[in-house]
Amino acid sequence: FGELGCATCHVPPRFESERYVDRGVGGDDTGREQVSGDARDRFAFRVPSLRNAQSTDPYFHDGSVAKLEDAILHELRLSPGFDPARADDDVAVLTAFVGRGLVDTSREPTRPDKVPSGLEVPVDGFRIPR
Repeated sequence: FGELGCATCHVPPRFESERYVDRGVGGDDTGREQVSGDARDRFAFRVPSLRNAQSTDPYFHDGSVAKLEDAILHELRLSPGFDPARADDDVAVLTAFVGRGLVDTSREPTRPDKVPSGLEVPVDGFRIPR
């Protein structure tokens, strides 16, 4: 994570920062420029936290990337030290780190066993939205 330059923007311990950066997504949304009025902020968006990123798909502010692996690859391609020969390995390692290592369930809502009517809450495919 650190060797690939990810920690420059996604700063531990929250794995985020107050920075606004242009990462090549945006479409018609000009990003922070709409708020600041500064042309240098065009297409710049706040760096999000990577905590629990595995459950916040789709990715980027516009939802243009569906899978975590693809979002990581997109970011790697924009990094100064990107090596296409190592891309598959780097994506696999970073996906495991973000998808497993940065999971924090301490603030997850408590899931009931039953709803007020007495019916059991299904387990499969149920995800509590954030």
